[in-house]
Amino acid sequence: ASHADRFEHVGIDECYLDVSERAGSFDAAKSLAQDIKNEVKRQTQLTSSIGVAPNKMLAKIASDLHKPDGLTMIDPTNAAEFIAGMYVDRIMGVGPKTSERLKELGVKTIGDLTKFDLFRLIEEFGKKTATYMHNASKGVDDEPVIESGGKRQIMRITTLKADATSSAEMLQDLYEICLSVFQTAVDRKLSFKTVGILLILDNLDNITRSKSLKMHSSSFESLHSAARSILEEAMKETGPVKVRRLGVRLSELQSSEGQNTMLDFVSR
Repeated sequence: ASHADRFEHVGIDECYLDVSERAGSFDAAKSLAQDIKNEVKRQTQLTSSIGVAPNKMLAKIASDLHKPDGLTMIDPTNAAEFIAGMYVDRIMGVGPKTSERLKELGVKTIGDLTKFDLFRLIEEFGKKTATYMHNASKGVDDEPVIESGGKRQIMRITTLKADATSSAEMLQDLYEICLSVFQTAVDRKLSFKTVGILLILDNLDNITRSKSLKMHSSSFESLHSAARSILEEAMKETGPVKVRRLGVRLSELQSSEGQNTMLDFVSR
């Protein structure tokens, strides 16, 4: 966990690390992965397999390819092509039953799934599962690395429909992401003091900015206002860049039990 911005433990011998901020580039992430492999070997005398990719779904595929001692990279510029020839059960969450039904529909490979009609897929599997599989077949997965155990932060990252070059192009996405992390905070009965944004560029470089509020808040208005201000300032400072993914993070969290939020009043 000391090597990552965020650490998600998902099994006895498996975890996800988000190194977007710490590494800052794809090449740096590869170097960091090799350092981790070396450290695991030195401390435990065991081999490890690591996948470096732009999202969790692809990282899982990559890590499984060259076990037990692999380091596999999936470049975001050709991710869809990289996985196209693989069987659909390589996609995280596609189990034997789903795989068998897809095969009956003529879908054997991830490339087949990419070409399969989305509306037919929705009829067969429901909107949520179908949309996930459709996006996954193109190498797209917006599921964030979720911190294991504790209330350290809440974060949501989304891939933009098209690369953005100005804050104005991202305002609708920003609003929806803010709403998502705010709802998570409400569900967990948490207030926040620091609001941050993450911009991942087309070359996988990233820009992070944050702002601390004067006091802990459970207000959507204060969250959205701070996030919008940070985004606009960040885009002015960086000059001409192309933003591919946008994230919002809430940190310095504490229990907000007993406090009313706007959602309380809206739902009455």
